[in-house]
This record gives sequence, C-alpha cells and structure tokens, in this order.
Amino acid sequence: MDKPQHVLVLGATGQTGSEVVKQALKKNSVVSAYVRSPDKITISDKNLHIIVGNVQNSKALAKAIQGQDAVIMALGPKKIKDAIITPATKAIINAMHEAKVKRLVMLSSFAAHPDFKPPFLMKLIWPMMKTVFEDKKVAENLLKKTDLEWTIIYATRLTNGEHSKNYHVSETLPENILSKSISRADVADFMLHSLEETNFVHKMPVISAK
Repeated sequence: MDKPQHVLVLGATGQTGSEVVKQALKKNSVVSAYVRSPDKITISDKNLHIIVGNVQNSKALAKAIQGQDAVIMALGPKKIKDAIITPATKAIINAMHEAKVKRLVMLSSFAAHPDFKPPFLMKLIWPMMKTVFEDKKVAENLLKKTDLEWTIIYATRLTNGEHSKNYHVSETLPENILSKSISRADVADFMLHSLEETNFVHKMPVISAK
C-alpha cells in the first residue's frame, strides 16, 4: 500500500480551501490545516490535524511544513483592499526553504494572470479591485524566482457548483473571460490532481468549466 500523502493547506477555512481539505481526506491524505480560527473548521477526521498560527509567521510555518510532502495555498483577502498575499508568500517561501519542502500549489485568479487585460465591463470596478490582483501578481513573481516546485493555478469566476470533475485546462486565458466560471469543488479537484502530476511543475494552468 502506498504511503499517504501529507499536505499542509493554507486558507483551509475559506470556501475553496475547505473543499481542498474535504477532497484530500477522501483521497486518504494526511491533512494539516494551518488556520487562525480553528473553530471555523467543521470537518472532523482522524487524518485531519489543525494547527493554529499566522500565515505571515515564517518560523511557525516552517514548523508546520516540516515533514509535509506539499503545501497547498488557497489564501484570499477578506476585503477587496487587503494586500495580504505578498507578505504571506514571502513567509511561505522562507518557511518551505527552512523545512526543505519543495512542492507548492498556489490558487490565483484569472484577473491576476500576466496576460489579463480588464474588459470594458470591468473598467468601472477595476480601480476598486486592482489592489488585490496587483498583490497577487507581486507574490506570484516572487514565487517564480525561487527554486521551489511551484504551480500557479488561475481559476475563472468561482461558483458553488457541483464537483463535476469536468473542466477545461489551458495554458492561455479563454476568450470572453467574464462569461467563464468553475466550481470551487472542481478547483479543489484540480489542485489536488496537480500535486500528483509532475508535468504541472513550473506551469501556470488556467481552469474553467467545460
């Protein structure tokens, strides 16, 4: 029997992160959820370990990452002007180097993709949203400069739809991007799938529903 995969999930109390935790446990992975608010974890499982900590504390993160096979990063800001991803990513990079763990899968948004240009319909709201996506871009550029085995996944508009396992993976942004979407459950499915496939290392796949 193969040894179960040990995964640390950051952002485990978020809507996508909680899907990652749930699906990883179904795959018999040993999951460590690194969270600030443990009371927000509603899942109970013998293979789920809850670690309380701040994602910007690299020393605490390094301790949590020690012995893991991979890190899944599903962090997102609470408010549209919160720039939290860059400082968190700096801490995560330092912690992974200290813990000597290489594999990282990071969830991002289509609006942070290097090729994204806001369509006309987004022009009015873009100034309000720009801070969040520029923060993601800075963080992703930091990650790309490391020797970590990273994958950055750009999801189209997120929904609470079903876990269909039927989605499109591309190296480029789809046309009519604002009309594209994908369920959080399918995003979680692909994040876990990408851990198992070495061909996604140092790649930036874009995912959307078929």
